Amino acid sequence: GKSNIHPGNIRYRKMVNMKADDYIKAPLGKKIPAVNEILNELRSQKPPGRILKWDSITDSWYHISEKDAKRKICQCFRMRRNALKRLEQDQHIHTNRFHTPCFSFNR
Repeated sequence: GKSNIHPGNIRYRKMVNMKADDYIKAPLGKKIPAVNEILNELRSQKPPGRILKWDSITDSWYHISEKDAKRKICQCFRMRRNALKRLEQDQHIHTNRFHTPCFSFNR
């Protein structure tokens, strides 16, 4: 949709991509610093970045809570991690496809 091409969302995804390695490599209980860095970086922008949600009843955007913002950032990190895993799998299949014999000569 249009929200994917919004300049703020593009900057947000770039931030997540830059911190994704830290988040992915961190053990389960140590992922929060990467999330907080994204939230702090968003808030320190001029004007401050916000994480909004569409309310179809009022037909408007509203600010989500800090807790929900952190959940959304975690979700974005997980989506990035999953995309990287799929890319690795695709590359693995692609490179191995050329090294696997299609037939063999048994003598």
